[in-house]
Amino acid sequence: MKDINYPLVETKRPPIYTAMKYWGKKPHNIWGAYIRNYTKKDGCILDSFSGSSIAAFEAVKVERMR
Repeated sequence: MKDINYPLVETKRPPIYTAMKYWGKKPHNIWGAYIRNYTKKDGCILDSFSGSSIAAFEAVKVERMR
């Protein structure tokens, strides 16, 4: 795993993240960068509170959830 030692800036939100009121509040690409850099390839992500489900969507996109 490599450390993130640069600022993570939010990119333009895809339409899936603007469909619900809460989804648009979380920076999706920053979640994706953390998951990609700080989890194992064969691992799995647990988003225990899952209010907006951004962590779950990003985990699926970077193939960390089955």
